[in-house]
Amino acid sequence: RAESALYLATKFDPKNEEFARLHQAARQKSGYVRARAYVEQAESEESYGRAKEALGLYKRAVDCDP
Repeated sequence: RAESALYLATKFDPKNEEFARLHQAARQKSGYVRARAYVEQAESEESYGRAKEALGLYKRAVDCDP
């Protein structure tokens, strides 16, 4: 939610450097959290022998937090 709110704040006040800095930090944190969730899902898929699904989830994790 913070990332979304700060994104809007940067659009309403694009010259505000504090909003931009906070948005960047929230975006990085959000990407890490999403990546971790995808990795956990992928590991679960692997444990059930579903390699194709796991690979797709690992790719999504990398897309979130390269």
